[in-house]
Amino acid sequence: MDEPQAACQSMLEQRFGSFDQRLGTLEKDVAVIKSNYATREDLMKTENRLIKWFVATSTALAAAAITAAITTIRMVS
Repeated sequence: MDEPQAACQSMLEQRFGSFDQRLGTLEKDVAVIKSNYATREDLMKTENRLIKWFVATSTALAAAAITAAITTIRMVS
C-alpha cells in the first residue's frame, strides 16, 4: 500500500472507527425504547379500566348523594 492510500485508510479508520461502536449503542437504545412501548392492546386495556373506575366512582358518589338527600329530607320532615 502506498503512502497516500495508507493515509486515506488511516483517516477513514480514524473517522469511522468509533462509528461501529456508536451504531451498536444506538441499536441497543432503540431496542430498549421499543421494549418499553405501549401497544394498542395495552392502551385499550388501560382505557377500559379507567372507564370502569369512572363509572363505578360516579355510581358510588351518586348513591351517597341520594342517601344524604333522603336522610336530610327525613330528618327535616
